[in-house]
Amino acid sequence: MDMFICNKCFATPHRGKKPFCLTQCGHIYCNGCIQQAEKQCPQCQQIDIFSVELQQPSLSKVENFFAPLNESLESLHKICGFQNNQMKIMIQRFHEIDKKYETLKSHYYSLTQNMKMVRDKYIKLKMENTEQKKKLMSFEMQNRTLNSLSDVSTPIKSGNNRSSKMRPASNSYFSCGANMSSQSFDVRKGNAMFEGFRIPYPHIVRSVGSRGTSDTNSTYL
Repeated sequence: MDMFICNKCFATPHRGKKPFCLTQCGHIYCNGCIQQAEKQCPQCQQIDIFSVELQQPSLSKVENFFAPLNESLESLHKICGFQNNQMKIMIQRFHEIDKKYETLKSHYYSLTQNMKMVRDKYIKLKMENTEQKKKLMSFEMQNRTLNSLSDVSTPIKSGNNRSSKMRPASNSYFSCGANMSSQSFDVRKGNAMFEGFRIPYPHIVRSVGSRGTSDTNSTYL
């Protein structure tokens, strides 16, 4: 603490007026010079500066500036070693996190590709499903149409069968159940009129010299 002097009058602590003061601009003045220095520092020309007395209790705030250099260097070495050790730990942790990040990044990229493939496959299957549904609907409509046509054609066939069964088995020209009111006969001409149509009327012609045999011929106009 004795290795300093007043920066204006250059008095030592033993000869100068006490207490000595340390200004905020980093200069030391004795008690006789401090009042003028607080108005304007003689060394750096700063004005309206503050100062701290170099005695207790305010001395503890600035005593590190007056510590021996070897002690300060040893303390700085410990501080430097501590900070370097902490820096190594942080750097190691950073590399671990960076490695995990790269692994997760690769995994994320792989999952993204798989998701894209699954999405494309889903879209394709969805389109195929839509097409199959359309085909199924078309098939069902065709099936219903065929069923409806089959239901309509079935009574016609049965009616034809019934009408065919009602036809007489003989080769006679007239049905027994025909409406006789709509028929007219012309015996002389050998014709019969049935609802405006001429129908051949059969008659028996016996040949001369025949013995009880007869030929049945139809005469047409």
